[in-house]
Amino acid sequence: MGKHYDTFLTMPPRGSRYEYFVASFTILNSEKHALPWDGESRLPPPALEKRELRARQRFDKTASIYAENRKQFAAKVLESLGVSKDRHKDAHVCEVIDLIELGIRFSLQQAYGSDAGSSQQVSTKQDGDHYPKAICWDVVTAANLVMGRPGPTALAKYFNELTHNSERGHGLEPDHIRRALNSHARWMARNAPCSIAAFDNWACFARALYDGLARQFRALLLIADQAADIADLKSLRGAALAEAIHKQYDLFERMDRAEQILWPVHSAA
Repeated sequence: MGKHYDTFLTMPPRGSRYEYFVASFTILNSEKHALPWDGESRLPPPALEKRELRARQRFDKTASIYAENRKQFAAKVLESLGVSKDRHKDAHVCEVIDLIELGIRFSLQQAYGSDAGSSQQVSTKQDGDHYPKAICWDVVTAANLVMGRPGPTALAKYFNELTHNSERGHGLEPDHIRRALNSHARWMARNAPCSIAAFDNWACFARALYDGLARQFRALLLIADQAADIADLKSLRGAALAEAIHKQYDLFERMDRAEQILWPVHSAA
């Protein structure tokens, strides 16, 4: 029975919303992306080609967002110890926040860096027409977060819209959604720390992962909406749309532009 569910999950119906998101996540996962403990790469070598330079800039932008997330967490630690917010701009307090942030970063890297960071890390290679299960889990989890946890039935209906009848079946059922959410939750649980002392760092790590998935899903939603106004894209659906966007306009570049619209402060950083 498990193989039956995996087949439906990893072989999206052609033209469906689900196929668009899974194909897009797969393309985006082909580029090295920053993880919650990564620091910025500093100045890149001058000989990088434009595409490589943009990839480095995307990495650094995401890393800076994670760093800000860690600093906010560090500031909350000081607040819990009685250091008021109005003192957070003091030079000494800023140094303490930076030290706590650095400690969080290294503890996350030591605890989870060997085999964690995203369930997407499993693989980006497709087996025939199958997409990696881990990426499918991420797509379902991201949609669940962005849509306000509407439940498996509502998620299945949303993903199946625009589905064409084909050899790939009639689409996802609520049970497929439920199993994908549970699989992602089990992956998170397997990577959770055993030590109670590490729980706060785990919370920071988990929040960063979920935030990253939701941001990616929201940006892809905007890109799909924009494609409806582009003559050579508006008739395409599913993976065909994702692949055409990447081939003609570079999906990574479209993601950059979408993020500048959705999160102008972060994107300008």
